[in-house]
Amino acid sequence: MKLKNSLFIVILATCINSYGQQIQPIQQEVTQLPQQVQSQFLKDIKLTGGFKSYNNFARERELLEKEGLRFKSKNEFALGFKDSMGWGLSALAVETLETKGKSSLNKFGPADPSLTITHPIYKSDFFKLTGAFRQYFPVSDRSATNHVWQHAYYLNSTLKMANKIEWSNSLTPRYFSQDKYKSTDTSFYIENWSTITKQFENIKWLRVGAGMHHQVEVHPGTQTGIVMDVYPQADFMLTSNIYAGPRIYFPTYVVGSVSSSAKSAALSEVQAEFYLQATL
Repeated sequence: MKLKNSLFIVILATCINSYGQQIQPIQQEVTQLPQQVQSQFLKDIKLTGGFKSYNNFARERELLEKEGLRFKSKNEFALGFKDSMGWGLSALAVETLETKGKSSLNKFGPADPSLTITHPIYKSDFFKLTGAFRQYFPVSDRSATNHVWQHAYYLNSTLKMANKIEWSNSLTPRYFSQDKYKSTDTSFYIENWSTITKQFENIKWLRVGAGMHHQVEVHPGTQTGIVMDVYPQADFMLTSNIYAGPRIYFPTYVVGSVSSSAKSAALSEVQAEFYLQATL
């Protein structure tokens, strides 16, 4: 009996030792797997960010007003990351400047910062559709005073055509939640930018185009405002990641009132803008 027990123990020890030798490489592979996944994840992550500057000059009507707008600038600073599938997260800081006919009314300071989650919807060789949810935080004087929280969703599409012609569209609904609304406050706003551009083979530093800008602004106690502008534009490609150029906005349809927009479809409401964009 002792001999049998000893033989059983020897056989069992041999089996355990053999099993241990077989499982050791598997354990090493399992240990390495999270490191490989982490390495691939980090490899797929791309840093994103950039700078956009919108610089608007006074309309003729505003120049005739004693306290009218003379110049307005909005500058956006973005930084975030995006993976190879198109999912991303970014932060946006904004500062604004307004100068008016009466210097005591001039303003300079931060606008509401925001966080944005970007997600893919559809992508092919020539067409791309993406979405982005943006949450703003009340930092500007007006938003902080009235506890205004702005929520927006961006639906962006791009269509690449032959001969370096490109069509882009951006539809953005916005909701403004606050404790109390005045009759002229904005509760809901939706805008759509639609632009077609052409870049030339023999003039690679120049891109020209035209577009339409629609705005609808809802107020609790006054008429809903609707404004439609058309605009030509030119972009000068300073580098592969930096371009700048003018836009001129011609109002073609105006009903009611939309903040900072044309008051009527007249030549006195035409506005010029200089735009600059730089990306990482």
